[in-house]
Amino acid sequence: MFQFSGHVTCTGTHSGCCPSMPKSPKTVRGTVDVVSAEVAAALDRTNTNDRKAAHILAAMGTAGHIKRDVEQLIISPSAIRRARIKHRKVFSSEVKATFDPAVPLILHWDGKIMANLTGPQRGKVDRLPILVSGQDVVKLPSVPKLHDGPAATMAQAITPGTDDWALRDKIRGLCFDTMASNTGTKDGVCVRLETEIG
Repeated sequence: MFQFSGHVTCTGTHSGCCPSMPKSPKTVRGTVDVVSAEVAAALDRTNTNDRKAAHILAAMGTAGHIKRDVEQLIISPSAIRRARIKHRKVFSSEVKATFDPAVPLILHWDGKIMANLTGPQRGKVDRLPILVSGQDVVKLPSVPKLHDGPAATMAQAITPGTDDWALRDKIRGLCFDTMASNTGTKDGVCVRLETEIG
């Protein structure tokens, strides 16, 4: 509040000041989560990013296809991303817990240069898809990032994935390309895994 020549000018910054001035409405946050496990899976399958998903869900809410007012919906891109991550973790845990093949498995791996979709930096990253297969069984346990390409790094990236899925005792063979890092008779990935897995 400032005073000039006997006149009072209100800045509107003091509580109790200018009671006749209308108060600005409070921002109401949504409380209804519309990104269920099924919705999250559909967004992933259709490769729909979080911002586009927010536009779609907002339009559905406005059109009345969701039985809630659009203001009640939790549909910001950041909230949608958090919900998708949560549902992916739950789904992954369920798949891992129920995967118990009763057949011998072949362990496959092959390095790939891929877009860095999970890190803060854009660009390419070296990843190592790890897959197991057997009779009527195919599963991709992990696709870890590699900070470099030596055989030791690759072997160290493979064994945690197989152990995390409790597959060590089921692996009976290895499948890989003929790069020197894989086939080296002393330090190749194949030799390292044979020694590690037994």
